Amino acid sequence: RVLDEWLVTGIHRAGARKFIKDRICAESGKEDCARVRQWLLLRMNGRVWDHGQPMMCRTPENVPGVRCRPVWPREETQWLAGVETHYPDILQEILAARAAAGPSGFQPYRDPISGSTAARAA
Repeated sequence: RVLDEWLVTGIHRAGARKFIKDRICAESGKEDCARVRQWLLLRMNGRVWDHGQPMMCRTPENVPGVRCRPVWPREETQWLAGVETHYPDILQEILAARAAAGPSGFQPYRDPISGSTAARAA
């Protein structure tokens, strides 16, 4: 049922079934596949994980145990300090790419606006 829900067919379905049998259902997958096992059991029973985040919707794509927060505490993103030290260099590189006369390869992300979202665009 879960594989049907995700439209998994053919060789991919066979591979997924083998992975589920060998890693998720087997004793060897006890620790490293615990979150996937919990997610799979929820999906097999037609349920979704209640993550306890008030500002986040509950969908089948939410995997138990995966951290999901709208804002991350500074202590959990210590690697970001290294990026911040290079902020002036990164800014100059982006501004130079945008100001280039010819194609620079820089393309900012633009969310596509469909007919249904055009009315909501600010």
